[in-house]
Amino acid sequence: MMAGVGDIHRGYIAETTCFRQHMPMKCAESGDRQRGAIMKCHDCKYGDFKKGQLQGYCRRNPPFSGGSSFAWPGVSEQDWCGEHKPRKYAQKKTEPKSDTQEVIAHYCDVFKEHFGTNPNITGKDAGSATRMLKTKSIEQIKNHIDLFFRQPPIFYSDNNLYGLNHVESSWDKIVVQQAKSKTNQPEYYSHKDMINEQAKHYGSHEKWQEYCDYINNTQEVRSFETYMSEYYGDVDGTD
Repeated sequence: MMAGVGDIHRGYIAETTCFRQHMPMKCAESGDRQRGAIMKCHDCKYGDFKKGQLQGYCRRNPPFSGGSSFAWPGVSEQDWCGEHKPRKYAQKKTEPKSDTQEVIAHYCDVFKEHFGTNPNITGKDAGSATRMLKTKSIEQIKNHIDLFFRQPPIFYSDNNLYGLNHVESSWDKIVVQQAKSKTNQPEYYSHKDMINEQAKHYGSHEKWQEYCDYINNTQEVRSFETYMSEYYGDVDGTD
């Protein structure tokens, strides 16, 4: 029995019609049913299905003539035939995280663990992470983030300052704070405390007085090593 013109226009063919090169075959025997369970038209590269539609078209061959019009055979998702070719689905490539992304991700994890919510990340945070990475390793930065949230300097905790830019600006304060804790001294350092503490190690350095003048003028809590790194490359004064 030949399909009606209306069926051809709609792209569907009655199952009783036999087009050797076009018609999808139905599962007839148990073995075929098992194969059919794998080789479905929906997963064939020739199957053309619109999103959410159970009926589609087989594009294996050119459209066939049905009187005054042309059409492709209509198929359902569960149809199959011996011409099945598995559809190749595009696989998403997982790009490795950049160092900046890794720092921000760790910051977000620690922030959420501390406050129970995600921080609001902006371009400034990426800038802070990038600047820290210029002079510090990822592990150093992660450790600093952990220390910052575990025991933030008094000024930051009192003013609820927990942004990644605050993590960056607190670097020297955290360093000093850690040094104080090791010598059982008070938690919070002033710039004078910092000078006195470091004098025993760097007091004879040729740049020591310059550093002291800078700290006394700015009253920043910045370690001698950080000062030398920023202005001279390292403590030895060589880039």
